This record gives sequence, C-alpha cells and structure tokens, in this order.
Amino acid sequence: MSRQVFPIAQTQNGVAATALHPRACLADHVSSWAAQSPGALAVVFGNTRWTYADLDRRVTGLARALLELGAGRGDRVATLSTPRPEFLLLYLAVGKIGGIWMGLNPRYRAAELGWLLTDAQPKVLTVLASLDAETILQVRLAATALPSACLVVEFGGERRASGGLGTAIESDPSGAMPPIASAAVPDEPALLVYTSGSTGRPKGALISHYGLTFGSLVQAAEWGLTRPTMICNLPINHVGCVADICSVILVQGGTIVFQEKFDAASMFDAIESERVTVWAGVPSMFQLMVDHPRYPVSDLSSVELVLWGGAAMPRPLIDRLLSRGLRLKGAYGMTETSCHVALTPNDAPADVLEESIGRPTPFTPCRIVDEAGRSCPVGVSGELQVFGRQNFVGYLHQAEATDAAFTADRWLKTGDLGAWTPSGNIRLVGRLRDVVKSGGYSVYPREIEMAIESHPSIGACAVVGAPDPLFQEVCIAFIVAKPGEVADPTQLQAFLRSRLANYKVPKKIVVLDALPTLPIGKVDKNALRARASEICKMSSGN
Repeated sequence: MSRQVFPIAQTQNGVAATALHPRACLADHVSSWAAQSPGALAVVFGNTRWTYADLDRRVTGLARALLELGAGRGDRVATLSTPRPEFLLLYLAVGKIGGIWMGLNPRYRAAELGWLLTDAQPKVLTVLASLDAETILQVRLAATALPSACLVVEFGGERRASGGLGTAIESDPSGAMPPIASAAVPDEPALLVYTSGSTGRPKGALISHYGLTFGSLVQAAEWGLTRPTMICNLPINHVGCVADICSVILVQGGTIVFQEKFDAASMFDAIESERVTVWAGVPSMFQLMVDHPRYPVSDLSSVELVLWGGAAMPRPLIDRLLSRGLRLKGAYGMTETSCHVALTPNDAPADVLEESIGRPTPFTPCRIVDEAGRSCPVGVSGELQVFGRQNFVGYLHQAEATDAAFTADRWLKTGDLGAWTPSGNIRLVGRLRDVVKSGGYSVYPREIEMAIESHPSIGACAVVGAPDPLFQEVCIAFIVAKPGEVADPTQLQAFLRSRLANYKVPKKIVVLDALPTLPIGKVDKNALRARASEICKMSSGN
C-alpha cells in the first residue's frame, strides 16, 4: 500500500486542529497567563519562586532596557549561561522586541565561542558572572575580536551587576509595569540554534516566533496535561531546553524548575518536592536515574508523563520505567522542525515504544519517500520529510544550505530514514548518512543496536560504520555492560549471528566504560566514527 502522507485524525487529546491559537511571541503568552492567573507559579530555582505576574513584569522591564540600549527587531542577543531564570528572561524579552536570541554553552572552548560569535554577530552578549574566570576571559576576548561592536554585560554571581542592562536582568521592577506592544512578526526569526555540525562547521538554524509558539501548542495538545511542572537542566543552546521544555511549559501556564546541570539525586529531590508532572530527558539521563539507588524507592506519584527524545530508548530501560506504572511517550523532532512532530500513542505497548517514534501529530504532516521522491509503501524505508509553517526559516548566512534542506514543494528533508508500520507509526532505521554500505548491502545501525540491547549483559551500545578495503564499509559496535555484568565481545558476536544476517554482524565489538556524549546527552557518534576508523586502520596495518 503506497501513501504520500499517512492519514491522521483531526483531533488529538480532544484538541481540534483549529483550536491552536499562537500569540505573536512567547512573552505574549506569559502576559496572557499573568492576566488570567497572576499568582500561578512560573519559575522555581532554588529558593527563587516567580509567579506569572512576577515573570511578566520582569520581562517587560528587561524589554524596555533592551530598547533603550538600541536593540530591536532583527538584532541578535547572545547569552552564555547555565539553565537558570536569567536566561529565560533574556529569551522572552528579546523575542518581545522582535530580536533574535541565541544560547551559548559554558562547555564551549575559546575556538568554538570565537567561531559562533563571529558567525552570529550579536549586538549584545550577556554572560553569567559566576562562571569560571577562564571562560569569562575567553568570551570577552572573542567579543573583542568581532568585526562589529558588541556590548558585553555580566549578570548574576557574587558581583551584582550595576546600571543599565545588567540591573534590568537582575532586578524586579517595583509596581505595575505599563505593557509594551510586541514587535514580533510571526514568520520572522526569534531563536538562533547552531546544529551539532555532523559535517563541517555548525549551521545556525533560525526558528520563527510561529514555530516556537505554534509548535509549543502542538506539543501541549499531545501531552494532554493541565499546567504541567517540568525540570529544565539541559544546555540553553539546545532546542530541548528552549523550545521543548521552556516554551511548551509557558504556553500552558505551567511551572519550570531550573537546575544548572543534570544530577540524578537532584532530579529525584525536585520530582518529590515540586511534584513534577512531566519527567523528561534523553535516554542516557533516564539510564543514570533508573540505575540510581533512589529509583526503586523514590516517590514518583506526581509524574503523569515520562517523555524522551533525541535517541531511541533501549527496551530494558523501557521495561524498568513501565515497572513503576508510568505513562511513557517517545517524541521525534529536530532543530529544523522547531518542535516534536511525531509522538508515540498514549497507550503504546513496549514494542512500539522501542521500535517506533510514533505517529505524526494532526498539525505536522509527515511523508516517507524514496530517492525519486515517490511515496514508499508500508514497510519500505525512505527519507522522512515534514511539512508545515512551523519548520525553520533557514540557516544564517547559508542560502544554498537552506535551499538544500527543502524539496521543491517545501517539505523539510530530515535526513532520517524511516518506514510506515501497518498500525500507522513510523519506524526509524537510521540517518541517511549513517547507513553502512557493506559489500553491496545497506546495513542500518539501529537494527543492530536493538539486537545488541536485547542481550542481558548489555546496558548501552552504539553502532557506526568505518572504511574497509574489502567491503567498502563495515560495522563497529561500542558497548557498555550493565552494572555488575561482564560484556564478552566474542560471546556477543555469537549471540548476534543467531539473530542477524552475517553481513550485519559487527566486524569488531569494543567494550567501553561509557559511551561518549554531546552536551545535550546524546551519544556522540562522530567521536565513535573517528575511533572506529582508527581501529580499522590499525587492524589493516595502515
């Protein structure tokens, strides 16, 4: 059966497609909630607790300060910080004046900061003063080297800012703040996010106000919750933090609980004390938490939804989460889609949670096509493509790359290979660039990873391709044993030969203490590819 776009219902969790009404920008959603429920809790950070009235007043004051500084529509404002309330204020205020906000990760090194700032050319650079002195020095030097003037403003830390923008970031304006009209234009950029740079330099993806607001409402409809409470401890330079957590919570009038870094014990503390309703993260974070001694005894009674994205969730981990009676939902999206565009159904069994990314939302049509652009029948893999106004505006300074990201009829090319299942879910088989061409066969790493994950001694794994003089490419598997278990590569290869065709069995299996990860927590497959190439070179004697 061939289909171009899998049929989807016009409602989800009782919300009709026509019922989503995004405001001009996220700050306007905050203002709306401040008018409706001024005392509702918006932000928690240690002993800091802001209501929606507090947040709205602070955002308005900061937006006025930015305007007085000369920042406005189309200007870029960068923030180097951990996830904490000041970053949220800047993100919202910059959007309110029609500017473009970008986050910088404190883990960036001097060369990375220099390149990103040179490419983005921010008018204002805001820096958390409590970061280590070396990082502060690096970012100041990088800003000095920019071809255009850039104002550097520090906030937070023991040295309290004084005067101008720094004070506006940290102070709570007294009394009622007269509202200011939003300068946001729905289809203009509000957020600049640099992709991880799988090939060459990272590209700066521009996400529109509409993509953020409408995309957040789409995800809120899929969750089916009322005013959720959620922990935010992901890096601020990633859509997982800015869009999938902060923006989605704000359009629902919910509560964001900030933590400056991921720590399993601290997350259990927050889940219990703040009665967190959405427990979210990437699979590696969940693995660390379920392996923690507190997991079996922690109070998870407030959790209404367990949500993950960024990578597939291994079956053993799914089973351990289900054992606590939790509602699980996998989500799929990417920077360029602005939001999650496919999620697993609420009643999805373990095999669907493991093997699929779920179904397209009623608001984000998806299709799967072959190299000629023809619709793929059920069960046949092709490129997953997404349509909609929520898709990103384009790559900063890269018109050709922007054009290449879309088809002629404006479907976004995700670069992911997927196939429809008979039940209407999408099963991902890998990235177009991840497919391993071995001896004339196309091998999909995710299929091998699922087979490895089914072995009782394996806690985590990743499979990548590496050059081979005979077969063009071969698969190399990197594995991590479960606590208390021993992973035996020879025994595992025999195990895989009973489950996979011989050309799919990895040529070499490497045991690691832990898989390398990116700052967001995803497995760093680029690092593994480099290591796999070295392994193959050594084995071939080159």
